[in-house]
Amino acid sequence: MHWVKLIWFAVAGLMLMPGAVMAENVLKPGFKACVAGARNAEALTTCITDAQASCQQYEWGDPAVGSCFKSARAEWGIAMGEFLAQFSQAGDRVVETIQIEAKYAVLKHMMSCDRQLELRAVGREPDARDEEIRIACQATASASALAEVMIRSGSIAPQ
Repeated sequence: MHWVKLIWFAVAGLMLMPGAVMAENVLKPGFKACVAGARNAEALTTCITDAQASCQQYEWGDPAVGSCFKSARAEWGIAMGEFLAQFSQAGDRVVETIQIEAKYAVLKHMMSCDRQLELRAVGREPDARDEEIRIACQATASASALAEVMIRSGSIAPQ
């Protein structure tokens, strides 16, 4: 029953953050294949940016920005759950290892968002864009965590 823990982790950790919404299919397909072909950090960043490109069509300040990135974040959570579920039949050691990798990848990337936002806030008053930046960063962090787990698992196969 490790797959239940795997899916719960992905859903609870990525989708049920404050302001999470149900996915509206804003992500472009092909992320897994893009990550499999990425040879460096720049290429990996391009995979994430391209997957979330539909959120870039809006101007900052438009409520659609936050809504789009919330949907993207929820979709990344679903994608993480689906990716982790493929390990449900693996041995206990493999399942536990991938759970640990996923947990700390998510924490690392979300902490990076917190750090960036705290640094942004130094010496100034909060503004309306802070929340949009937080949501966009969390969506990107969710994607980064998924890519990291995919790479570290060594089980990437082009679609």
